[in-house]
Amino acid sequence: MYSNPRHLRDHEIKARFDEETYALIEAMARFHRTQKAVLIRELVESALEKMVYDEDTADHNVA
Repeated sequence: MYSNPRHLRDHEIKARFDEETYALIEAMARFHRTQKAVLIRELVESALEKMVYDEDTADHNVA
């Protein structure tokens, strides 16, 4: 099915949100015309990349 098996996303993590956050997730998913799980996965991946980048640049700025 996948040309590269590393692209297969089969590890699941469950998260719980309050009503306000869940409503915002639903609204953003509708706005971007995507599924809620896809939106959350992309947000998490983006935040993780930023964290790694920030850590890497902080290490280089230490005198």
